[in-house]
Amino acid sequence: MKKKPMIRKTICSIAVFSMAAMSVLSMTGCRGTLATAMEERERNRVEVIEDVGDLDLTTLYDDTNGYQYRNTQWLIPADELQRQWNADIGEGQPYTMQGDMIYTETTGVAASINGVDPSGASLILDSSGQYTQIMLQFEMNENLNGEALSTLYETTRDTLIENYGEPTETIDGQEVSYQDGNSVRTGTGQTLRWDKTIDNGYVTTMQLVTITMTGADNISTMLLGFNCYDPVAASSMAAEQESMLGE
Repeated sequence: MKKKPMIRKTICSIAVFSMAAMSVLSMTGCRGTLATAMEERERNRVEVIEDVGDLDLTTLYDDTNGYQYRNTQWLIPADELQRQWNADIGEGQPYTMQGDMIYTETTGVAASINGVDPSGASLILDSSGQYTQIMLQFEMNENLNGEALSTLYETTRDTLIENYGEPTETIDGQEVSYQDGNSVRTGTGQTLRWDKTIDNGYVTTMQLVTITMTGADNISTMLLGFNCYDPVAASSMAAEQESMLGE
């Protein structure tokens, strides 16, 4: 599958945090999800190799593990993750100042949805080398027109609601802008978020994100992501960043 061109620069009006802080807070709420999704488009050239087949949208929640991808336990090391998925996650790149690593060129990690292959996938391991996040990206390309992408979103959304109830939070009208040469392109996004606190106090989330950028050629993207984070650490990081910005 061809690598997709990434957006060069992103400025999210819903976010006042720096991109480094946004990476730590990725997918923890309205301030993190959309900004992180756009940041990953900007920073990483993703490649999907050996799609593992269709993702079963009825298996994305477990009473003990919370929201999950491919029935996989959170906070496991890379070797165990690769064993469970029979996958090769490849070489990671530094992602945050705290030591998180992002993996974008993997084999046997990304799954299709309703028969539609993703255009990209990103996997994050925290500074301890533990699995904390996965995000699948679907965008308009030579194989997926706007109508097909809309249909994919609607069927995915309806299936998730049918199986997991209404989202814990719906964030509408998120504004996005980025520099495209000498002009600024603008757009909007929406996030549907489901969350569950698991026994160790961590929060797990499942998020369905749509982004539409307007301009000479529209850029429409759907993302389905899962993560597991420590809410105490996230809160502390948010407070620290707000304090720095207030100085």
